[in-house]
Amino acid sequence: MEVVLSSQADNTLIRDNTWLVMNARGFETEEQAREFGHALRVAADVSSVATRYGLDSGVDAPTTGVSEGLRGAVKRSGGIALRDNIHGIDIFMDSPNTRFPLRNARGNVFANPSLFLEGIDSVFPFVDRLSSRVKYIVLLLN
Repeated sequence: MEVVLSSQADNTLIRDNTWLVMNARGFETEEQAREFGHALRVAADVSSVATRYGLDSGVDAPTTGVSEGLRGAVKRSGGIALRDNIHGIDIFMDSPNTRFPLRNARGNVFANPSLFLEGIDSVFPFVDRLSSRVKYIVLLLN
């Protein structure tokens, strides 16, 4: 499965964004997507601890969103599907009409991300072997 690292906001550099966004597409079922997303999160968490970068990978809860009334009005008027901005894993149908509300914040990271990204690749095949206890320890270390 290919995972694409991208900016949260269109036409901006990854380093100029607050959130690290990883996109994976092409799953046959929601369950497959969710399992992959959770395994990817564990791999990123472990890599983050190993590289001492620190990572807040979220708890799958919205950080920003819009009311159902506004969501419906935007859908009816322009066919745009507004989604809550989820801090963590978000599973949804891939569509060019999907949009996320953004809020502005700024942080700077001056570390080379290659060790972190390589760590994800090397850890990912083994995340299903990690116990829940190890996963919680990694979460606390981050």
